[in-house]
Amino acid sequence: MTVPTAPADAITPAYPGLDDPPVPAPPDEVEGPSWFFRSGNSVLRFLLALAVAAAIFSVFMIVKGVNPITAYGDMIHSIFRSPKQIGEIFIRATPIMLAGLAVAIPARAGLINVGGEGQLIVGGIAAAGVALNTPGMSAGLVVVLMVLAAIAAGAAWAAIAAVLRMWVDINEAVTTLLLNYIALDLLGFLIYDPWKDANGSGQPTTPPLASALRLPVIGDSRVHIGILISVGLALVCWVCLLYTSPSPRD
Repeated sequence: MTVPTAPADAITPAYPGLDDPPVPAPPDEVEGPSWFFRSGNSVLRFLLALAVAAAIFSVFMIVKGVNPITAYGDMIHSIFRSPKQIGEIFIRATPIMLAGLAVAIPARAGLINVGGEGQLIVGGIAAAGVALNTPGMSAGLVVVLMVLAAIAAGAAWAAIAAVLRMWVDINEAVTTLLLNYIALDLLGFLIYDPWKDANGSGQPTTPPLASALRLPVIGDSRVHIGILISVGLALVCWVCLLYTSPSPRD
């Protein structure tokens, strides 16, 4: 008796996939733009934004009857006419750079922090509070405490917006912006009343800090090592952002 059998090509393998034809390898991924190209593109965007801003500002100067070319020429001349003026740029750029880092890090997480100004002000208030309330303490220790107090106070000020975002779902762009004005009012209250220099000229300022409590200057200029600290922190943040991925947003 002959037992009927199914054709060989109709037999289903016991383990599907073992006898399937090999899947061809995916084609090579198209390599993205080079680092040089991306950097050049970023520089071009920056220059374009700068040119647009200058053009818009020129329109306002023309409306006011000012020659934009003359105004920009005087501006550049006043900046680069002496090394002292260039040093003043570095002094003022230091806190702005730190405030920019306070914006860049949350931006990678998908958050909008426009409260860098207020966080800087609160950090400065904390540092000044330590300096004004630690008489007789070692200058080196006071400087360390001032730095730690400034970091903690600035972070705590930013944390207010973070808590409101997490628990009440209030947009951080609104809260950080409004906290700037509160920080400014707090500073005004302190320098007009409890911290006002009684021996001053009547201007709303605190008593001057002792020279030992100030950051060391570079050479004979007024530029202090804060600019080096800011550049170092910017490099650290750049490396961290380079090797981390943007946060996915819902």
